[in-house]
Amino acid sequence: MVEKRPEQKKKQITYSEYEKIIEVLIKKTKKVFEKELNSKKINGVYGLPRGGLPIAVQFSHHLELPLFITPKEGCLIVDDISDSGKALKEFSGKYPIVTIFCKEKSITIPNVYYKLVTEKDWIVFPWEKEW
Repeated sequence: MVEKRPEQKKKQITYSEYEKIIEVLIKKTKKVFEKELNSKKINGVYGLPRGGLPIAVQFSHHLELPLFITPKEGCLIVDDISDSGKALKEFSGKYPIVTIFCKEKSITIPNVYYKLVTEKDWIVFPWEKEW
């Protein structure tokens, strides 16, 4: 877990905001990976434990793909945020990656993300304890 620094501003995401963000993110993902989804080259969804799991469930339902409990060849990797990028680094270049947010200084840039955020942004998702 990354610790909040005093200079960071906290942004609480509500479930209502989350649902709207997911709709946009799924549309973007369908557009970017249209060929791979239609040809079944993307054959499932894997969410990184904790933040990626709620998103993986949503993507699995909306894209009508199975939810994988481990990453498999051809799967879409999802997570809530590419903060430092370390958690996603092992998947970079091997799997398509989608996140809600991506920090400007992340070492792993997802193929698709909803919004680029600064180091000063501290995002609190609806399923997280408010820190």
